[in-house]
Amino acid sequence: MRSLLSLALGTALVLTFGFGSTLAAQPEQIRETGTFQLAPDYCDTGVTLDVAFWSVRTVFWDGEDVVKVTYSTKYVVTRIGSDEVMIRTESGQVAFKIVPETNGGYAIVSSGRGLPELIKSEHGRVLLRDAGEIVTVDHFDADGNFLGSDITIHGPHPDFDSDSAAQCDATKEALGL
Repeated sequence: MRSLLSLALGTALVLTFGFGSTLAAQPEQIRETGTFQLAPDYCDTGVTLDVAFWSVRTVFWDGEDVVKVTYSTKYVVTRIGSDEVMIRTESGQVAFKIVPETNGGYAIVSSGRGLPELIKSEHGRVLLRDAGEIVTVDHFDADGNFLGSDITIHGPHPDFDSDSAAQCDATKEALGL
């Protein structure tokens, strides 16, 4: 489970808005705030976590296609029944491009860059920092069948490299678990 939220956000936006959306070509700003809970099986913490978040995303269009999303989100995670707090931030941009391939198919190139994940203790000690760029190229044949992906990584991405273990370790350390 690779949990770089920036890539998940980008994928979710493509699925939500889709290539070929009928929304206007002007940039669209989306602001969200809210709360939710993470179940005790999250990272095998054994406890329920309260999460409050603030998010701003700007979606850029080229005609009917999403071509770029910039984002900034802050999560404040609290262990229920304690004063332990973790702060997680993410910011950057995800760009999308459809490219024809020589086999008659096409590729969707997703490029995420910025600070996709920063986890700190309540008092500011950095426990995890992912930064740089991750480029994913998803290949499809002429009939739209998925053929596979190529991923290129630039910069330190310990959470991506550890299949989310680094994120879980930082969460447990920040919350005293």
